Amino acid sequence: MGAAFLFYLGWQASYLLYTELLFPPAPGFETSIRALAGGKADQPPPACYSGITHTTYRVTAYLGVMRHLERFDAEHWKTKLVFVSVQLLYTGATLLLAAALWGSYYAHLAYLLAILACCIWNGGSYYIEVFSKAYRRQFEGDAETRRRLTIELLINGNLPDADADADEARADATPAADDDDAPEGELEAELEGELAEVTSMEGRLKHD
Repeated sequence: MGAAFLFYLGWQASYLLYTELLFPPAPGFETSIRALAGGKADQPPPACYSGITHTTYRVTAYLGVMRHLERFDAEHWKTKLVFVSVQLLYTGATLLLAAALWGSYYAHLAYLLAILACCIWNGGSYYIEVFSKAYRRQFEGDAETRRRLTIELLINGNLPDADADADEARADATPAADDDDAPEGELEAELEGELAEVTSMEGRLKHD
């Protein structure tokens, strides 16, 4: 751990030498500290900041480092020292965590299980929030829109039951077909033909 911390200190010193003395970035060039310290121009601090920048501002304002309503300035050395100090604390904390996980099998196992649980939660939330909305979209709009969305969802494999959903789409398409230029019978027959073709293609792909 000591070697890793010394490596970080050497990297940080080299980074500051490179970006602040030897090759300072151009005024319009977006660096990490400029992105973090910029904030929203239409809001006063700390509301203009988010994430770790928001927490850093609140702590430094409480300690008296930042004056009331003073904004971070990426070109000022006070802001640079604040961000270097926060990165130093963050690096030290993550190195301590890594050392603790390395020395304990059960702590390491719990950490990996926590990561797995977060992945499952994020994936499940995305499926429920995004795919369910895409599924409902096939029943919205006029007949042409529903037909296009149904075929798109069938091709992408987002429909859990293609046959049942095709019947629902055809049933919903009948009353809304009055708004289209094509006659109701032609639209329904065209929809049935395209759905049957896509369903048959999907079945052949699954069989292959």
